[in-house]
This record gives sequence, C-alpha cells and structure tokens, in this order.
Amino acid sequence: MKDVLILNDTYMPLNIVTMKKACKMMVKSRIWESLGRKSEYHVDVIEYYDNAIISGCGEKIPRPAVIYIAHYKNPTNKKTKIFAPFSRRGVWLRDEGKCQYCGKKVKLEDMHWDHVVPRKHGGKTTWTNIVCACLTCNSKKADLPLSKCKLRLRKKPEPVYNETTNSLSSRERIIRRMGKKIPAQWKVYLEWMGIK
Repeated sequence: MKDVLILNDTYMPLNIVTMKKACKMMVKSRIWESLGRKSEYHVDVIEYYDNAIISGCGEKIPRPAVIYIAHYKNPTNKKTKIFAPFSRRGVWLRDEGKCQYCGKKVKLEDMHWDHVVPRKHGGKTTWTNIVCACLTCNSKKADLPLSKCKLRLRKKPEPVYNETTNSLSSRERIIRRMGKKIPAQWKVYLEWMGIK
C-alpha cells in the first residue's frame, strides 16, 4: 500500500502517512463539513495515484497521493528526545566503566551486562534494565531479582539521549520515511526542500 504526502495550507510538506490514515483524515473532514464546520478541519486531495482502490461493492475509488490540510495548527515547542543507539559500549560509558553493584572499575572487554529485572521475569534488554557488572557480581546475581541476591544498584539505569531537539522538521521526517524512492506525484512539492 502506498503512502500519502500531506501538505499544509501554504502547500508546504508536513509529513507522510499511510493510505489508511489518509482515508481516515478524509472521512473526518467530510464529517466536519456535514456538521457545517468546514473551518475546523478541511482536507482536499490534490494528486491521485494511477491505480484505484476497489471497494467491497466493486466501485473504483481514486487512490490519493497528495492531500492538503487547511487550517493546520502546528504544535509549538514540542520537544523530542532522541535516544542514543543501545550498545554494549554505550552501557559501559553511561556507567563510567564501573560495576553498578560493587563500584569496581571494569574494562570494556571484561564487562558483563546484567539485566536488573531478569529475562525470565520479563526483563528487556533496554537502557533502563541493563547495567555494567563485573564477573563476580554478575555471577552472584545470576537470574535472581535484586531482593533475593542481596545486591544493591549504585544508581538507577537511565536511557542515554544523543540530543533533545524540537520535533523533526518535515524535511527530516520525509527523508527518514521515504529513503530514496519518491512517487512522481510528490516531486513537484518536494523539490524546493532539496528532495529529488
């Protein structure tokens, strides 16, 4: 199923959504219009794909490629935290190369990572559940919960963020979502952003 490009009322690209989401937006727009509140949320289809959607009763419905939202309100000052990629080295750096149970310095190559909540109890391999551990403490804890192994964490494991920024720009969202293949119907709306 192809995606749909969304433009705001100045024809600036906002985002890319799935065909299903675009159809829901169009239905929502029609509902608002039927209630006599066109100014609340109005969607127009500007471009269509060549192939159509065939409904359950055999009717051909044009497939939208680019839609336009009038009266779009952009959320202001929305912050997005961007997680650093989870890695063994990342955990070691976050924990300053120290065992989080005894405080002993551990070389990266000798580090054991420990699941604070063991995997057998539903613990995940994530920033908030993995800590740097030495061989002795990791062996002592094994797959026991902290309450049963008599070990205490020196500090709570926190996620690592590369940066905290304003929400991704529409250009970044589109580039991340699309990769290299851009439908012909979108090109005229994306050229000014340097996306070809």
